[in-house]
Amino acid sequence: MKLSANMILDNLPSELDAVYHGQKDSALHLQRPEFYEKPQDRFRTDHVYLIKAQDLPLRPRIDKDTLLILLGDSVYLPRYLGKCNLIQIRADVRSTHVFNIVSRIYNRFDRWSDALREILDSTANLNEMITCSREIFDNPIVVLNANFHYLAHSDFSFMELAKMDRISWGSNGSTGLPLESLNEFMELHELSTNVKEPLLLKLPGSTTLNVNLFENGEYSGCMSIDYRNRRYRESDNVLAVYLAKMMQLALRRYSTALDNDQSKLRQALLDIVDGLQVSLNQRRTIDTSYLQQEHICVKIKFQSPLVQLPVKYLCNAIEDEFRRTVAFEYDSSIVCFIEVSAEQAEDQSYLPLLTKRLTPLLRAFDCCVGISDPFHDIYLAQPYYFQACAALENGQLFHPGEGFYAFQNYALRELLINAIGNLPMEMYYTEGMRRLKQHDEKSPVSYIETLRVYLDNNMSVTKATAKLFINRSTLIERLSRIKRELNCDLEDPDERLRIQILLKAEQLQQEIGRE
Repeated sequence: MKLSANMILDNLPSELDAVYHGQKDSALHLQRPEFYEKPQDRFRTDHVYLIKAQDLPLRPRIDKDTLLILLGDSVYLPRYLGKCNLIQIRADVRSTHVFNIVSRIYNRFDRWSDALREILDSTANLNEMITCSREIFDNPIVVLNANFHYLAHSDFSFMELAKMDRISWGSNGSTGLPLESLNEFMELHELSTNVKEPLLLKLPGSTTLNVNLFENGEYSGCMSIDYRNRRYRESDNVLAVYLAKMMQLALRRYSTALDNDQSKLRQALLDIVDGLQVSLNQRRTIDTSYLQQEHICVKIKFQSPLVQLPVKYLCNAIEDEFRRTVAFEYDSSIVCFIEVSAEQAEDQSYLPLLTKRLTPLLRAFDCCVGISDPFHDIYLAQPYYFQACAALENGQLFHPGEGFYAFQNYALRELLINAIGNLPMEMYYTEGMRRLKQHDEKSPVSYIETLRVYLDNNMSVTKATAKLFINRSTLIERLSRIKRELNCDLEDPDERLRIQILLKAEQLQQEIGRE
């Protein structure tokens, strides 16, 4: 990796007593150092020369963008000022010692650059990129999307990132910005979302270096370095830009359909969910994949509009988090098919595990989750996707704020809603039910409620009296009137089922009306 003069200067140990002469140089253009050899009198572009003061040529030829590292002082030094950049080592040290120090600086940044490229070529995982960059900046690094929600953080794994919903840096003992400073940070950053150069923000108790991320020329988030350990250096700007570019390349991988098996699986499942007929090649991909086990369909719905940048990355992050999973964007949501074992499918132990591992995601991205029943045949993915959708819709309607909604908890509600269809409830009433309704409109005693409690308790007079807080004789007398008005045999299972469905459906409608 080529370095800049500022980077070399900032990484020299203080005992060398280094002084910089020349203009600020932040471009990554300097090659590895070399010793000056007499009678050489030309210093070439982009080269770094280590030279003793007594060896400085009297009349040098200096190309543009050359860096000299001078050991000691020389009367010829003024001749070089203005012609090149120069780092003067004023401490009494051997030239080999300085050369080794500068070489180690290059080695350090070479290792960093190689590690980033290796991650980009393999997993392209943001957390891995941040982790290997920690020693370069010696400060926490965070990646945010356009809504200021976490994508990655140097101090947390993917599933731990979201213990904080929004940035809250700088306060003692915390990983976040004090609430009184949050609005100021967001206002400042909101004004700078079109800036492509690094931006240094100084807030009460916090200094951050921010580099905006762009997708197809549009702002899609930022990478921020929080200077809570070592102080900010001017040379950090070019390093931050370099890291941000590598992150953009990593994120771009998820914006493009790659021709690999996982991409083919995603497309095949997306087509099945979309109701399209899968091709022969897609069938081969599915049949030779790991999709022959038990699976559940999980739909993750975002409360706010999806941002293009994190969605592709999140799909891959979820696939990394859950073994043998396919995740893709569909209908402004993320749809996942997650493998579960036969034992987990039988005892539903996958539900608490899923809740535990996805809770941080919900907190970070303000979303909720619908979960289908387990199924084996992946070609039946569409109806189980509909199960996840139904779980989400009913869950958000009846239990908003819970976040996780399993289909079986709402199966009866979904069954009743579908059974009723678009017809008004009264269209399903028997004449007897209409008479009970007319009675209830005029009387403080509800025959409908009495009948519902009686049937819900398996026609047990004892249990019904306890629920209604009335004595046995009162209930028996009331039931005789109800049966007379109904004019049907409650011992007939079909008649009883019809009435119970109507009573449950009416109860459901009232609940929907309240919500």
